[in-house]
Amino acid sequence: MRHTKSDAIAEIGRSVLSAAYDCATEIKPGIGFLTKEENEARWSIILFEFFYFYLHMMNRQAFASLGNAKRIDLQELVGPLVAECTIETVFAHWPDELKEGIKAEFFDNLNKAEFEYEKCDCLLNHEEPFSQKSLLIKLAQNITNQCANPTDKELIWKVVETSFKRLNQMDMTRLVMAAKEGLSGSANN
Repeated sequence: MRHTKSDAIAEIGRSVLSAAYDCATEIKPGIGFLTKEENEARWSIILFEFFYFYLHMMNRQAFASLGNAKRIDLQELVGPLVAECTIETVFAHWPDELKEGIKAEFFDNLNKAEFEYEKCDCLLNHEEPFSQKSLLIKLAQNITNQCANPTDKELIWKVVETSFKRLNQMDMTRLVMAAKEGLSGSANN
């Protein structure tokens, strides 16, 4: 059976959705606020941060494997897919005009996260485990800043370990290469 471009894009979208949801669910007990409402509100923010991270990792892999033009094409296909699926699932009962606002905020925050994550020069710095130049530490900081105890080292490492494990399971190189065909960007960029 031959896979199409849309199959490959959908697979990346599903992988990002699944990884982000699994990671957010895994660390949910560590959010630590006193009310269920506050925990749920923070969990949504944490879920979105995991989306931003995995979309950034897709962008890095696409840039390295496909060049900038095809990276942009891939980002323009997968980003809206992930945003739409997430917002329709998490906020299904909300009015459409509020969902549109959340979608706009999602993309605004995605752009801010891209800017933050692109400053990082490694996945994890083994010589300086808490280096702000590490993608996983930056992610953990962004996640734990949404929790009642943002300096909880056990929670920080849980974020690092969980997100690293899911990233490896995703096999982003394979996902990006499967989506290569059909992207309109120039092969030389």
